[in-house]
Amino acid sequence: MKRLFCVVMFMVFVMTGCGSEETADCVRIFADSSLTEALNAAIDAYKEEHPVNIEIVSGSTSSLYNRIEEGEDCDIFIPSSKEQINSLIEDDLLEEENVTPILENDVVLIKKLDSNLTVKSFDTAAEAKSIAIANEGEPAGDFAREIFINLNVFKDVLKMNTSNYEDSPSVVNAVIEGKCDVGVCFETDALAQADKVQIIAAEPKDSLNSEAVYSVALLKGENGIDPDENTKNVAEYLDSPEAAQIFAGYDFGIYIS
Repeated sequence: MKRLFCVVMFMVFVMTGCGSEETADCVRIFADSSLTEALNAAIDAYKEEHPVNIEIVSGSTSSLYNRIEEGEDCDIFIPSSKEQINSLIEDDLLEEENVTPILENDVVLIKKLDSNLTVKSFDTAAEAKSIAIANEGEPAGDFAREIFINLNVFKDVLKMNTSNYEDSPSVVNAVIEGKCDVGVCFETDALAQADKVQIIAAEPKDSLNSEAVYSVALLKGENGIDPDENTKNVAEYLDSPEAAQIFAGYDFGIYIS
């Protein structure tokens, strides 16, 4: 029985990846949930040529940022806006030269595919009864609020039955499940569910003062040490033409500086 227990525990250590003390060379990536499928595909392609242990932790940008601030181990952070990047630089957890913008996304208004709604634009969104928006403080949610404010229709939107969700994919799911008539999300999340939702409109020109830009940020290591070579190599790959081709296949725009 003791021998069986040891075998089981060994398998647990092997399967937990970065959680094992034996895998000090593991690269841990925190990435916005809207990037999940595309990033998994890119990392799978990278690992075919490079035997590196890589763990991807997906979630809302705001929740991942909070985990980093609380001291959780993270080597590469890929949020969906620049705000969290700037905050990490201010908190001395990140050097500006270790930040590389790689991808862009658009913000769109959606409805369920079989919906009879006649809403045609962001500025007429309040013609619907209910709307799904990501939480305030979450990039997708802040972008949505910014659009409505700049279009001078935010007061009308506030009168709607508004439901707040953790992130952009959750907004899409809420519309699919009929919990809300319309929703505001990232374009890539809507296109990923194109058989279930319809894009009503993309963000109007000049309605956003900021951009949905995904940056690869190499965080400082323990005690402020520089990122190791494995981390630098993964980050360099994520900014490569090979990775860009994969991301483009998931409808992300490639950031051109």
